[in-house]
Amino acid sequence: MKKILLSRLFLASSAVLLSAFGIIYACADGDWDYLGSYNSNFTPETFADKSYSPLFLSGGIFYGIGFDTQHNSRFNKNIKSDWADYLKGKVDTTTVNYFLIGDEKPRYYSDDKNTIKNKEEIEGLHVYYKTKKENKSTQKWGKKLNLKDEKVKNFVEFLYLAQKIETVSIGEDYWSYDPVVAKTFDDAKMIQSIENVYNTLSDPFLKNRYWFLTMKARFYSNDKQKAIDFFNKTESSVAKNTLYYRGLAYVAGINYKQKKFATSNYLYAQVFDKCPELRVVTAYSFKPKNQSDWTKALAMAKNNKEKAALWAIHGYYKDEKQAIEKIYELDPKSEHLNYLATRLVNSLEQKINNSFQIDGQGENQKPKPQTVAENKAENKTKVDNSAVDLIAKISAAGNTEKPYLWDIAIGYLQSLKGDYANADKNYTKAEKTLPKTELAGMQLRLLRFVNNLSKIDKLTDKNEKTILADLNWLYYELPKNYKGDTFRYQNASSWSRSYLSNLYKEKGDFVMAEIFGESRYSYW
Repeated sequence: MKKILLSRLFLASSAVLLSAFGIIYACADGDWDYLGSYNSNFTPETFADKSYSPLFLSGGIFYGIGFDTQHNSRFNKNIKSDWADYLKGKVDTTTVNYFLIGDEKPRYYSDDKNTIKNKEEIEGLHVYYKTKKENKSTQKWGKKLNLKDEKVKNFVEFLYLAQKIETVSIGEDYWSYDPVVAKTFDDAKMIQSIENVYNTLSDPFLKNRYWFLTMKARFYSNDKQKAIDFFNKTESSVAKNTLYYRGLAYVAGINYKQKKFATSNYLYAQVFDKCPELRVVTAYSFKPKNQSDWTKALAMAKNNKEKAALWAIHGYYKDEKQAIEKIYELDPKSEHLNYLATRLVNSLEQKINNSFQIDGQGENQKPKPQTVAENKAENKTKVDNSAVDLIAKISAAGNTEKPYLWDIAIGYLQSLKGDYANADKNYTKAEKTLPKTELAGMQLRLLRFVNNLSKIDKLTDKNEKTILADLNWLYYELPKNYKGDTFRYQNASSWSRSYLSNLYKEKGDFVMAEIFGESRYSYW
């Protein structure tokens, strides 16, 4: 009798604590994604690379970020790192960053709208190299930099040309998604001089930088076709690195402006596949105007990986299930499957009723008299059986990049369908390949808890004990100890309270039902 009483006291105190926490949490952050933490148990960050995160299922433009505001600074880290490696031992990192970024704000060879604060210093050093005469810039930097060193000179001369292009490539609108093409760089002689330098260089690093600078200058010129011509003439000899795919994105953008939509979309898919930093940009830019454009783009693909990349973006806009089917046939190891799987599972769980139905709006909301059994029966009909079959098939094959994703996904869907025994089996299977990360461990534990609580149709002293440890974790430990904002456990907290409240009500224990039910709306 004492053990049962202690259990009830524990459950009651947990519910009361969570009620207070729910109110505080909601007040602290009112800008959450309505397709995110508060009505989902399946955390996509557990399974897909960070570069895909803005493409997770969202109620806004892009998941987590709302708008893409990195147009002008997306590659700053890469640029600083690349030049620091080239100048290692010649120029200290702080100085390199100053000339490239300046005052911790993106400038020069980055893509930022800020006024180029130290433009005059670069021009002064350029004049020194041209005339050999001292000036304000050499007086300031002569002791800091070995101006006679060849690499230092190369750095300065590159920045001198790069900042000329930045005067037209810097975007004034942080909220725009389209490439900045309103301004043009019409100095044909300057553009040709940049290309001439590229043609004369033998140093791989510098040649690569001048190749991209030429592409950028041509892209912002009034004759953009020359950018495509230059790319076609040189692309076979260019390293397939980030700069190459940035150049390819320029070619894709020009083709779009020329209304060559199939070619544009085909090229954007290649960039999406190979350049994670540009996944948001290319996904937004991918715009087949009609079915014919899509069919033509697909026909351009030279191999299965290119076809898979096209389907990966197509699935973001259209049908995740179809995209998963196509990509899985083409390349089961494709990492694009991971983010599409999270979108599919998240879209399926949005159809599930976790609130035991609610009538009215705002303060007038009242739950309909619906039993736990009725709620389960309703939800079972809402699960897409064809999607379940597809995920089950992929899970059983075990030949994807992340088998645990598909094992956990099918386990979760089986829970929603009431197939609790098979859900347990798939969660156990997932453990074999599950990474040893905090997020992965918490995700599996949470979904196991959902499955275990869902098994309970009628509360008994025995089955009540099977969920105590997880309720303690969910109600006490996570709010207190978890410092991140990624893991989706809030929905399980509110759902479990509602679920237990209904179970206690059906048992005739109206005190416990009230305790668990009193915080039902605290998270709104």
